Amino acid sequence: MNNNNKSRASLDSLINNNQFVMIVSLLTAILIWFTVAYYIDNKITDVVKNVPVTINVQDSGLARLNLEPVYPNEFQIDVTVNGPRSVIGNLKPEDIQLTAVTSSVNGPGTYNLWLEGFDYQLLGFEIVSLRPSTIEMRFDHMVTKKLNVELEISGLNIPDGYIMDEEYVTPTEVTVTGPATEMGAVERCVARLTMDRPLSQTANFETDLILLDRNGETVESPYFVFDQSAATVTIPVLEKKTIPITFEFINVPAGFDETTLVYTVNPSEIEVAGPSASIGSLNELHLGYVDMRSLTPDMSIYYPAPLPPGFISVENIQDVNVIFDPTGISQKTLNVTDIRLVNVPSSYDVTVTTRTIPSVQLYGPEDAVKDLTSKDVIAEVDINDADIKLGQITVPVNIIVVGDDSCWAYGDYTAVITVRDKS
Repeated sequence: MNNNNKSRASLDSLINNNQFVMIVSLLTAILIWFTVAYYIDNKITDVVKNVPVTINVQDSGLARLNLEPVYPNEFQIDVTVNGPRSVIGNLKPEDIQLTAVTSSVNGPGTYNLWLEGFDYQLLGFEIVSLRPSTIEMRFDHMVTKKLNVELEISGLNIPDGYIMDEEYVTPTEVTVTGPATEMGAVERCVARLTMDRPLSQTANFETDLILLDRNGETVESPYFVFDQSAATVTIPVLEKKTIPITFEFINVPAGFDETTLVYTVNPSEIEVAGPSASIGSLNELHLGYVDMRSLTPDMSIYYPAPLPPGFISVENIQDVNVIFDPTGISQKTLNVTDIRLVNVPSSYDVTVTTRTIPSVQLYGPEDAVKDLTSKDVIAEVDINDADIKLGQITVPVNIIVVGDDSCWAYGDYTAVITVRDKS
């Protein structure tokens, strides 16, 4: 048997094979379906859900009337579309443009608007229907008001031993935009806070902002837009404490007894309030210093009463008066001739050029002052306190009343010394 006869016999055998015929038939059917589906009838209909509606606020009619749409949220429309399977199968809500027809809008009010759909990207589909095909839309003039935020607190209880500083709210003002109809009634904005427990420390609270009319009634609308819809209320609560008021003397003569000075501090103590975490470390209010060289027996000094940051004076004390009692104090003027040097560096040869310091004013108890003579007073030059230079220089002197711890010198005094280099 030649090769042609063998091939014919093999083909006849395959044709007569039922399994082979079934496979060929299935493949042929698939090919026919594919051809029909994609080359003969490839258009399908489908529904794209939740397509948003846009309102053209720049529409000439709306712009001319100064109207804007009023709605609390977006409209979602189901759109039935028809087109090539390859297009419809990949279609998304953002591929469809739905616009409300606003030609019937002629003033503030609520309108039933027809919707129009567009294949604005020219993808090749057509819109069959919209569900719903109309929407109800309100239009109004939009009004913006800037209002101060007022604070209203009820039920606030501060325990004994504490005090509330001035409370405040953040933000202090708010901008609200809404339809003219509702906004026309808005007069005030308040942050309301109701307390249900005592407050013994500073606290912050979040609360909503409420719009009120002129009668104090709440004005509500789902169309109001706040630039800030909530507020933070801060209530500073401080702990109270009474502390003494103190000061110190400077340039006190050596050996001087400060207890011989009679004075009053008015007030002598102050009630303060501050954060509980730090008030324990505040044990006095220190005013500053009194310079003995400028102290006269009848001196009255006013000091500001500064407190650390975060503290306040409960009684609102702004200053303190220190008053010296001149009773029993006398004054005497002497010329001092006993001028001495102390703390002289070994590298210098220092001599006193000044012979007399005239008109030194001395204060002290009458019994002590009446018997004072120049021999009881020393003018001391402390070289450590002087700016040493070669040659003659003027230096400060300290006036010391020898053998008496209740007298002091008033004023500043100097002497001239001569400084030479020993080398």
